[in-house]
Amino acid sequence: MSFLTRLFRKKKEVASQKENVPVPEKKEVTVVELKTICADDPEAYDALYDTMLLGLGSIGITLEEAVKKAKKLEAEGDVSGAYYAYWTAGRLALREGTLKQVKAYFGACARLKPEEKLKILEVPERAMKKAQEYYAALEAPQKEQ
Repeated sequence: MSFLTRLFRKKKEVASQKENVPVPEKKEVTVVELKTICADDPEAYDALYDTMLLGLGSIGITLEEAVKKAKKLEAEGDVSGAYYAYWTAGRLALREGTLKQVKAYFGACARLKPEEKLKILEVPERAMKKAQEYYAALEAPQKEQ
């Protein structure tokens, strides 16, 4: 049997195997847009635009771990590292819906880098409300499945 015959025969076998594979059904995906939820409150949108986590998946660290890391880095004098650890903690607190922690952790960011103007600290209550609306809309399709 020549090389070309074997080459073409294998392709035919592979093609016949592909025909028997069932095609998975496509699930309807619901897109939740932060801009739509914050249409009536542009200040809240500006505050949440760079701060909130847009997905429900894990980011690899818990709120407690982020706070512990931030305090450790701050004690060591690593201002930049502590800033980003507090930033992460603030974002996680925003997802969990704890306003007191959101203010505390983003306040720590503002204390560490005063030149950074964090809009989340200007309207934290309204931003928290819009963030919770967003997460509720994001979770709704998952609960139906």
